[in-house]
Amino acid sequence: MNDIHEFACTLKSGVEEILSGCTISINDVRKNNGLVRTGLTIAKEGNEIAPTIYIDGMYRLYQDGVSEAQLIQKVIDAYEEAYINDTTPIQNALSSFVNAKDRLFIKLINEEKNREMLQDIPHRMVQDLAIVYALHLKDAFDFSGTVTVTNTLLQMWGIDEETLYTQAMLNTPRVSPAILCPLQEMMESLLPTAQFLNAPPMDISEYDFDNFTIKIDNGNDMQLYIVTNKSKIFGAASLLLPHIMEKIGEFLGSFYVLPSSIHEVLVIPASSAMETSELIGMVRQINETELLPEEVLSDNIYLYDKDEKTFSVITE
Repeated sequence: MNDIHEFACTLKSGVEEILSGCTISINDVRKNNGLVRTGLTIAKEGNEIAPTIYIDGMYRLYQDGVSEAQLIQKVIDAYEEAYINDTTPIQNALSSFVNAKDRLFIKLINEEKNREMLQDIPHRMVQDLAIVYALHLKDAFDFSGTVTVTNTLLQMWGIDEETLYTQAMLNTPRVSPAILCPLQEMMESLLPTAQFLNAPPMDISEYDFDNFTIKIDNGNDMQLYIVTNKSKIFGAASLLLPHIMEKIGEFLGSFYVLPSSIHEVLVIPASSAMETSELIGMVRQINETELLPEEVLSDNIYLYDKDEKTFSVITE
């Protein structure tokens, strides 16, 4: 089979032979930046939650020689795992805005790459970027279980985008507080220390504000910082939380923002000797070589002007 939809039909038939009382459909689901994933949606009679099991990875396993029988069982195992935990909290969260509001948070995505998807979801624009809204479906705000808020869901809740925005902006820093720290410190926490033996020493001053931590390196002339959140997931949106850019400007002055992924952005003082063309080239190289397609935020860079308190896009 050279076509994933033909493969999906084979899996669907195999799963239907084993699972009774279920309706199975094949769906192409649009993800961030136009990525389309193929899944089997399995609806069990009498249950409002119908999990979608994505099969793109399974198709690659099939091409590598894994048998159809093994992959059919993987679909069934994934389906059954979806029902190990009680789905009542998920159903409750989706049923009304009262139940959903404390689970809301914001994400930041590229407008041009997601123009079709944005027709179906509430959002607001910030330059060439779009703020969209999502729900944590698991307890303890586990980012592995989220769902994007759609226009249909908004209508069901009976609220407008402004109400959604206000609530999500309140929740997001509480769910995962924002962080600004030197890029070197972040990298040292993720990679073996041996890789940084020749790195310049850091002299860190730490400042804690309400749901925002700033760490400034006093001993490094090349001040390259990262803005993300405590979970380091969907952290690029942290930059747009109330007063975050203003507070960064108090420490760094006017600064450039380099969108390194949907999970974080890089920040460099505008007083840096680097040309904007160099910074744009840096961002585009990261996008092309370091990121999955769905993680790319933008090929542009941005300038926050401390005095004017403006956030503007810079293109070539």
